[in-house]
Amino acid sequence: MKIRWQNWIAGFILATLLAWGIGAIFLTSPTLYVEDKQLNLMTPQPGTFKQERTENWNCVRYGQFGLEAGDAAKLELPARNRTLIFGDSYIEANMVSGPERMQRQLDDGAIGIGFSGFDFPDYLRTIPAYLRLIDQVGTVVIFIGDIYDIDPQRSSTVNFQTKAKSLDVASYHCRLYAFRALLRKWRNAELDFIGNHGGGNAPAGNPEAPVDTARREQYFHQLLQSLKALGKHRNLIVYAPMIPRIANGKLTCEDANREMIEAFAAVCREEGIGFLDLGPAFAEDFRRTGKFPRGFFNTPVGEGHLNAHGHQLAGIEIKNYLQGK
Repeated sequence: MKIRWQNWIAGFILATLLAWGIGAIFLTSPTLYVEDKQLNLMTPQPGTFKQERTENWNCVRYGQFGLEAGDAAKLELPARNRTLIFGDSYIEANMVSGPERMQRQLDDGAIGIGFSGFDFPDYLRTIPAYLRLIDQVGTVVIFIGDIYDIDPQRSSTVNFQTKAKSLDVASYHCRLYAFRALLRKWRNAELDFIGNHGGGNAPAGNPEAPVDTARREQYFHQLLQSLKALGKHRNLIVYAPMIPRIANGKLTCEDANREMIEAFAAVCREEGIGFLDLGPAFAEDFRRTGKFPRGFFNTPVGEGHLNAHGHQLAGIEIKNYLQGK
């Protein structure tokens, strides 16, 4: 039985429509980055959205200065002693809706400023830009959700926001997420048609190398002194350990990075900078409610970014700390 060429064409069209439809609904959308000349940063384009499907099922809309639309609207409100919360993807929080984020637990002047992939040196370069544009800032919070942010052996010190390519723009407007994902993997040598996989990023450092504690402490002092030099506002470092977590098949509330974070907290005290460890609050809440502060319905249990419950806990703890409770 011969298959006519018309059947091949019809089959190709149907398969293309099916891939487009599935990708438009079930895949994460691109982020359209544009150059913000006032900030001298690449920020998400105002008026666009980010459809998140890798963690949770959420859609975030962007406003001015790369802020989530709800946070951007706060800039129009009169406020005193604003709190700016800087961080990486934990504060960018595309997997959590705006009303559920930690800054909403504080006051109307609290704003979250997050850039995926940033670490502490990136925050030091980014904070002055926002301080020039946002007035009445009383407190700057730096949120550390991963030890990579401060570890001199593993910190990436590379931000990868670049201006959106034509492929990103076309994919965004036409919702061609499946085709974009395939082309990106092919271009990055992550996929070929023989079954081989390659490409990817090399590790930023060697976490197994012997720790030079004196050099590490000096590095911590340099970071925090640079932070203090940015202005007379109050500074607070917030650390969110990955607890509770499942390790070797068992549930534990032990922080795998305890030695380093205690060394960092000690330097914070020496430099007169506030330090808040969310570990005890996470552990106590889990004993009381049985809820994990990290992870979503489509991720491993207790792993990944903060979920809505974790954001609520973090926001309440930050608010209590700033109020002296």
